[in-house]
Amino acid sequence: MDKKTDVIDNEDYKFLQEQIKDRPINRRKLIKRSITTILMAIIFGLVACITFILLEPVFSKMIEPKPAEEEPPVVVISEEDELLPEDMLSEKTIEEPAGPISTSSSPADSLNEYQSAMKEMKSISEDVQKSLVTITSIVDNEDFFAGTARSDRRISGLLVADNTTDYIIIAKMKESHIGDSVAVTFASGETVRATIYNKDNNTGYVAITVPLNGVPLSTKGVISYAHIGNSNVTGNVGDIVMALGNPLGYDNSVSYGMITSREIDVSLMDCNYKLMTTDIYGSTNASGVIVNTKGQVIGLIDQSFNPSDMTNHLSAIGITEFKSVIEMLSNGVTRPHLGLYVENVSKEDKILYHLPDGAFVTDMEIDSPAFLAGFRKGDIIFAVNDAIVGDVSEFETEMKYYASGDSVVISVLRSNGASYTDVNLTVNLE
Repeated sequence: MDKKTDVIDNEDYKFLQEQIKDRPINRRKLIKRSITTILMAIIFGLVACITFILLEPVFSKMIEPKPAEEEPPVVVISEEDELLPEDMLSEKTIEEPAGPISTSSSPADSLNEYQSAMKEMKSISEDVQKSLVTITSIVDNEDFFAGTARSDRRISGLLVADNTTDYIIIAKMKESHIGDSVAVTFASGETVRATIYNKDNNTGYVAITVPLNGVPLSTKGVISYAHIGNSNVTGNVGDIVMALGNPLGYDNSVSYGMITSREIDVSLMDCNYKLMTTDIYGSTNASGVIVNTKGQVIGLIDQSFNPSDMTNHLSAIGITEFKSVIEMLSNGVTRPHLGLYVENVSKEDKILYHLPDGAFVTDMEIDSPAFLAGFRKGDIIFAVNDAIVGDVSEFETEMKYYASGDSVVISVLRSNGASYTDVNLTVNLE
């Protein structure tokens, strides 16, 4: 009985004596899971990186304080070989010929010399053209095939500098030239959109900007800034010059000639310049630059002041007197409005009419600040806020220190018939 019971009990607990074996490893499934885990980790990492890259600027702006915007540097236009006339006289020497002077030469020698000179001029002109651009005024919804209207709004501009963010181009644009937007074509042939940055209403000249990062590197390697000369020193009567840009009414045209006259006063409202004329025959709508044989720009072509019997001969504003306007436009400065037309009094008139030194008022704009301050034709300006001025140039130099909204005391000499009376006029510039 007991043995039977023991047998039964052993049968009942037999399962307790069985050994538990490890589950066999399925290598295929293990490899598959490992690969899946690795791929998921890679995908997660990529998603995290992309998310960080996209959101990092946003979080930076939210967390970090906004830095103060840096103002662009002041653009200063420098002149090359800027010498005073007395310096030129002191350094000028006449070299004696080393041997006897030959008075005869063959036609072939003369022709070779001429061809050599023309090749040199061509080389200089090609270098200058790197600083010239073609400006096209664009009108929205314009018929592409309206070629005549479009060509009328193509002018030449001069690349003068950059302000670390934009290229700066100077050009004269009539109101008819200004459309809905402008495009600039560089010497490389690359055309980009541009912006009219600043305008001088007195002269009609504008500063056009093109973002530096919007110009391909291939074009940056071709273009260059203009070399500015001194029109008071190098632009003498009889000097050989070149007209480049759009002197003939066609893009990238070139003409050769010489200066026929200079030091012609051009009086505009609140500004005066010197005009030089040439014997170069061109278009009445010409634009571009006058360049000396060193490749320096000494004048900006401007046909606005030609007499009626010389409409097609190229004239230009001297670059030296106009440099201040280029700097003003390039730096986004607006000329304060006074409303005066002034001229220098010639030495002869000073002697004949016993006139004092100063800037002679020839006219003024109705309802301008000058008109409202009490200026009269014939007044001679001799001081600006107690700073003595002896001519137009000195008067304009003093006025550069003031801006729109400033109040300025301008002292004038006013004729009462037999003598002059000092009159102080307070002007509120607009």
